[in-house]
Amino acid sequence: MDSLSPELIHEIFHHLDDKLDVARFRLVQRTFAELGKEALFSCIYVQPSQHSLSRLLEIARHPSCAQYVRTVALSVDAMKIMVWRPFTEQVGSKITDNIDYQTLAVFRNIVDECQNFQQSSDYAAMLSASFSRLPRLSALALREVSSSTYPRSETLTLMDRYAHAVDPPQFHGSWGEKDHLRGFSALIDAAYFAGTTLNSFTTDGLIDQALFDNRLLLSRAKSVFRCCRVLKLLFCGEEPLPALYRHPLAPRMLETPLFDVLAPALDLEELAVGFSACPMAGRGGALFTKTLGRQHVWPKLREVNLGTIDLPHQELLAFLDRHRATLRGFTVSCCNLVGGSWGEVMMFLRDSMKLKKLGLDGTLSDGSTTFYSSLELAMMIDYVLSDGKCLPGRRRLQLDGQQPPRNTGSTGSYIEQPRAV
Repeated sequence: MDSLSPELIHEIFHHLDDKLDVARFRLVQRTFAELGKEALFSCIYVQPSQHSLSRLLEIARHPSCAQYVRTVALSVDAMKIMVWRPFTEQVGSKITDNIDYQTLAVFRNIVDECQNFQQSSDYAAMLSASFSRLPRLSALALREVSSSTYPRSETLTLMDRYAHAVDPPQFHGSWGEKDHLRGFSALIDAAYFAGTTLNSFTTDGLIDQALFDNRLLLSRAKSVFRCCRVLKLLFCGEEPLPALYRHPLAPRMLETPLFDVLAPALDLEELAVGFSACPMAGRGGALFTKTLGRQHVWPKLREVNLGTIDLPHQELLAFLDRHRATLRGFTVSCCNLVGGSWGEVMMFLRDSMKLKKLGLDGTLSDGSTTFYSSLELAMMIDYVLSDGKCLPGRRRLQLDGQQPPRNTGSTGSYIEQPRAV
């Protein structure tokens, strides 16, 4: 083992995906322990709890470890998942299918502690104190599910028996979007007050639309995003909730446009903006220009990903044309084209752009009730990237008035039997 070069040892560490495997490999000898610090500490996963953020702060207080931290990922799982580990540590073997009052009371107390922490100033303050001690921190991520904490199916079944002790959607949201908004706010405030310069900010958890009511938070996000090269943001559109819980989407998304937050990021290379459902205020394409602007150019933009948003035909082509010199990747998912046809868009992409990557995921439509099949999407991609011979004909899959599904980031689409075009 002593004959292995440092380069080879680094390569071995980078092929270990599990942090536990990295930690064990560092125990082999002192040289491995030192060289393995970068693999172990380059990305730190935390949860919105005082215990988890205390661990991050402890790492930040040790310069020998803090110097390797480049990414902090905040995993905001469902509340029942986040509290399950401390719950099982407290009650141990007492957890059974038959729930008793004492174990339920313990579960509820832990839930209260977690919820109170998410609403406290300590949430952002502990993150900010940590960020200020991480000299190479350049990326933040808001994750919906952490693979390291996601339980097995039998454990989930047991969790569901306690789920009624977790607060209803008024606190968490139907998809956890209110928890994600608190996480987004904590990350932005922490980076803002710590003076952290970011290259990347990404989220795969839906952020509640109430964000657009908070002009102060948007102003801070604008400052934090200014130097970013990668921005990936996912928002919650209107969902069919009971009237009691509905948080109606007013024109505030148009009054406080996302474009004002994104435009100053002149070094932006990758941009992804998506919604769980197309917001009512954005129907007809109004939200497109409020997100990407009418004349703005990001001079280094290489890749764009748009999800579940109405795209006005002429303005989409104008946006692509403004970025034809740099844009090499374009992905749309569950989007409705307002005016024109996707065939015209594909011809423009083939004739005027130099794309190396084209993604047509989920369900695309030219109207409210007509959708392209997976076979037709494949034909369109082949036409643009591989000089395919033809585009799909005008005949398209009819779904009897059904609306596109909620965008969850999947690549599934409606399947139909192949047919002659």
